[in-house]
Amino acid sequence: MPGPLEARFDGYAGPPPDEPWEFGLDDHRIIYRDGHWPFARREDARHRRNAREPRGVRLAPDCRFHSWRNWYVLVFPARTEWVESTRVDGRRTVRSVDGPAATAILHLWDRPQGMGGYVWNVKARLDFTAGTFQIHRGGELPGHVLDLGEDMCRKLLRFLEAERTRRDTNPRPWRPITAHERASKETAR
Repeated sequence: MPGPLEARFDGYAGPPPDEPWEFGLDDHRIIYRDGHWPFARREDARHRRNAREPRGVRLAPDCRFHSWRNWYVLVFPARTEWVESTRVDGRRTVRSVDGPAATAILHLWDRPQGMGGYVWNVKARLDFTAGTFQIHRGGELPGHVLDLGEDMCRKLLRFLEAERTRRDTNPRPWRPITAHERASKETAR
């Protein structure tokens, strides 16, 4: 049985961004792949090791290039099914097929303390085909923290849907745009 859910002090935590924001990809070597989960790692595809297998990504608010530590979110596919098949030449292969769900690790801002703040570390399950989410042990969170978590989950769902749409509608989008590329374009102006 897990212990009580508690806020913890983080010396590098910061409050939510003041300006409107959505999530952006803040990771490297990410490419698109087919299936429910849109992301894979480039080195996997290049070396043919687990080529195009679903991989987790790091996201951050798209309003600034470097964010406070608690605003980075790890999101990864939650359900993977293994499918066996027999090829025409008689060899058996096993590959993974990802399901329509993901898990996000959130660090939810509670209140300032000194030069940092208190955050709640929780997991959320996202069903991005149904557009729903569930925050693990959300009933134990203070109201303002739960509201922030729900807002972040809605933004995560929008981000995942936008990336899947970009992958499916562009003629050859082999990789998503990263926060570094977005910041480089803005500073070049």
